[in-house]
Amino acid sequence: MVSLWSFGVLLPVLLTVVGGTNLLTSFEIRHGYIYPASVTVAEGEVMHLRLLVPMQEGDRCLYREPGSPTDVDVNGIVEAEERPHRKTLRFGDAECSIRVNPVHQRDGGFWRLTLVRGTERIRGVTMVDVIEKPSVPEMGIGSGGSGAAVSSLDEISPERTEYCFVHRQSTTSEGTNSVPMYERCHLPLSETDPTGAGVWSVIAGVQGQMREMTYGIHIENKEEQIVSTVHKESDYHVLSCNLRYTKLMLKFCRFVRLADGLGLNVIPGIGTPRYGYIGAGFERNECGLEILGPEGLDKGTWKCLLGYGDETLTKVSGAILDNSDIIPPLAIIRQEEIVLAQNESMTTLLCNANKPIDYCWFRGPHGQFYSLSESLTAERNEGNYWYSGISLAMGECSITFAHILDTEHAGQWHCYVGNGHVSALEVYATFQVHISRSQMIASHDLIEASLDFPALLGCDSIPRGTPLQYCRFITPTGQAFSLNENITTDRPVLGRFYSNPNHNLAKGSCALVIAS
Repeated sequence: MVSLWSFGVLLPVLLTVVGGTNLLTSFEIRHGYIYPASVTVAEGEVMHLRLLVPMQEGDRCLYREPGSPTDVDVNGIVEAEERPHRKTLRFGDAECSIRVNPVHQRDGGFWRLTLVRGTERIRGVTMVDVIEKPSVPEMGIGSGGSGAAVSSLDEISPERTEYCFVHRQSTTSEGTNSVPMYERCHLPLSETDPTGAGVWSVIAGVQGQMREMTYGIHIENKEEQIVSTVHKESDYHVLSCNLRYTKLMLKFCRFVRLADGLGLNVIPGIGTPRYGYIGAGFERNECGLEILGPEGLDKGTWKCLLGYGDETLTKVSGAILDNSDIIPPLAIIRQEEIVLAQNESMTTLLCNANKPIDYCWFRGPHGQFYSLSESLTAERNEGNYWYSGISLAMGECSITFAHILDTEHAGQWHCYVGNGHVSALEVYATFQVHISRSQMIASHDLIEASLDFPALLGCDSIPRGTPLQYCRFITPTGQAFSLNENITTDRPVLGRFYSNPNHNLAKGSCALVIAS
């Protein structure tokens, strides 16, 4: 028993030894002139084998099938009685040759042709690989397949394609100037036909058969999208976000639990005792989060965020996934009650929902109406305001003003979101926008205090959280003093004033407590 490499596969082959001679290593066989030396043929097709040595009068032509110890004279074949469903014939008189019609799976293996000329023998061995009959892809129209529409990025090639032509059905078949595609069929897209939508004809030459395959395909213009799913078992849940209909490849994947903001950098091969990656890999644009023993906040709303692109481009998109036991109603989540802004600065107002939304809009303090969509960009709206969320499908509704103004935008705002698939009713939230002409703003413009009770005064930096170097207050009588973490209830200034221990300068907060 030895092993031979054939077609990239290590095949164990039992060598036949006749008269002490190895048929694969003898001088005669190795110097035979059989053609082809190997052949891949589809079941049901016709196979031709021949020795490239001219025959002379009196020569005999013998063949031997795989696994057989006997040479058979090509001119002495009994066809109908021995093999009623098969014909093995000699073709042509110039050479020692046979035609096998049709080919069956049992014909796979080594075939031998022998030219007998007196006492001389000229032999050749051909390796025959019999494959299944090629079939038209399932999307093929009129081929027995479903004929369903596919995108321009889907595979349209038959298996084992050697060459291919693809053209519009409204045009003639490939002309003399057409260049065939090698090993794979693809749409010949262009600047004037970027999507390839419509019906196309495919002509493919495939390995193992002479007849070309011809079928039609219906291309549908499918936009790049994220397909999200939730799968639940008793002891684990799987949340999946898969990128479809794009040539770009996944670069990163993030899942966020909206209830508490827990973020997970989901990476193949890395996880925690309860969370891990599941999917076919970033190479196939699949990202899934497996949750083992889901409990508590796990059974709520999650958001996936996918980054994808190439060497020069990175895009971000995502989806909302509801992992709740009970489907929650559409709601606005994590809404800030007070938004702080500096006059004439760029400012973003947020209004995010717990489900995908179809639309959203804002109403300003003076009745202004701001309708938003993903197509509303800074360039298209002359830079006044624009949609600044990732996508409505992620439940994100946000508006960015290039220059927010205290005369127009300070006061109470309303935001509204809607999803017709969930509810016919909109949901809304209200919030206050405070605008200052400096980088500091009072937490409240008016403080109501009661006698014999402490009073709290505070200011915050803009943007919120910007560290402060110092904090200073002036009393109504004109007396000024500064505050820091060392001014406490035990060491007040002027016996009455001390810092709020829950606020500090490093977080951009300056807060004063007036003792009773």
